[in-house]
Amino acid sequence: MGSQGRRLLQAALVLTALGGCATAPQAPPAVSSDAGSPRVTGGAVTYDEQNGLFRGQKTAVLQLAIRAIQAKGWKLEQVNEGVGIVSFETGISLGSWSGIAANLIVMETAPNTFQVTGTAKQNLRGGQVAAFDIGGEAQRAVTEAITQMRAMAGSADRP
Repeated sequence: MGSQGRRLLQAALVLTALGGCATAPQAPPAVSSDAGSPRVTGGAVTYDEQNGLFRGQKTAVLQLAIRAIQAKGWKLEQVNEGVGIVSFETGISLGSWSGIAANLIVMETAPNTFQVTGTAKQNLRGGQVAAFDIGGEAQRAVTEAITQMRAMAGSADRP
């Protein structure tokens, strides 16, 4: 099995562990409090626009990131649940025939509260001599993925 086959198998195993790629739950998570620390009991993810944070269980936030990448039509490369990284590639871009390689990084800032950031770079493969990040398009792929996550998540401001 080649390296691409191993990556696809690993991604499939992670997706299975995350419960597949069902549509985003619409109801906000149930939150209870023990000694002032919130505990999310549902599988839903909400987005807190005021603070720019996602609220939910880590696996649910990672699953939301996966669905957002798939909704954009991009290729899921790898998911590392322990570290909180989702790697993906876009298609052809203005600066690279091989597209953009990007990572979404899911960092827990408080219990069941996550900040999502990312990194990206232009791919350089095959006979391509140079790849230029025209107008910051590589980082824009990360921004688009996070924006898609926000759109798919419920709002923490709605009852």
